[in-house]
Amino acid sequence: MQKKHLETSTATKLKALESRFAAADFDATALEGGASSPMAVERPQMTTNEISIIPEISLTEIDGEPRARDIDIAQRLGFSRPRAIRQIIDRYEADLLAFGSLATRCGELRGQKFNEFWLNEEQALYIASKSDAPMAPAVLTMLIKVFVAWRRGHLGDLDLQSGVEVTKLDEKVKKAIGGMVKRITGRLLREEIAPLITQAVRDAQRQEDMHPTVDLTSTITAADVLDMAQPKARFRGTTQMITREMLKFTTKVGCWRTPAQIDRRQPWRFPREKTQEWLFGKSLGAEMIHSYVAQRAERKAKAALPVDQKVIQFRAPSTSFEGGAA
Repeated sequence: MQKKHLETSTATKLKALESRFAAADFDATALEGGASSPMAVERPQMTTNEISIIPEISLTEIDGEPRARDIDIAQRLGFSRPRAIRQIIDRYEADLLAFGSLATRCGELRGQKFNEFWLNEEQALYIASKSDAPMAPAVLTMLIKVFVAWRRGHLGDLDLQSGVEVTKLDEKVKKAIGGMVKRITGRLLREEIAPLITQAVRDAQRQEDMHPTVDLTSTITAADVLDMAQPKARFRGTTQMITREMLKFTTKVGCWRTPAQIDRRQPWRFPREKTQEWLFGKSLGAEMIHSYVAQRAERKAKAALPVDQKVIQFRAPSTSFEGGAA
């Protein structure tokens, strides 16, 4: 007698839940033809001990990857307006793109255009985890089971209309599901990023191990150029000026850095023949160096004069007259 009463009670609850999902389906159809409200998300009223049957979601393979439709997820979560889930997707679009591209399908129903989102495994789990609907833990469990079954090749053996029996989950189970989502995300990041990091480390090590070969006998530095010019004095910044001019002059033939094993400062090295051409040819590099040194010496001499011997020049203001002299 008790067994018969339990079966009758369970059947009654199943019919009530089916009616609830049927209402959600009706709202989804209506919303496709009308405007959605910002407050469209509503939560179903469920008792604590109610046993829920969550119909397994149908997956569609897009570019070799299983994806779930946004409205199907919203219906499983119990949204009275399933289309409102797209507002949540728009809000977390940046986070969802971290798990891959967002597949969309544009359509038109009753003159109303809409964009339909198809979420991959990580995106679907992420959106479900962001919902505080009472059905969210059950939907997370269902999504994990369906996607795992697809990866193992057993999805064809599942009855997509049979449903998954779950009870209301406590906080510990929610944390466990959250940990599963993090592990899935971490695994994907490791699989995608680890090879790139390994290759970058190998390239850096290879560059460090390589010793650049520079012909030190046929190249000279800016300090050597300064010695060849033989100026009367030397001032800080002269070699920087020579380096700047030589880099422009040797653009076509090239120049090299001194290996760090020889000089930790790694100064630029220029072809000796080109340097002589710059110094004593049409570019008049030697004269440029002498002029630079002379200007620096003049400024230094003026700065060394006592204040009473310095000549201060004043420029008379210019006066313009319109219409001739007054």
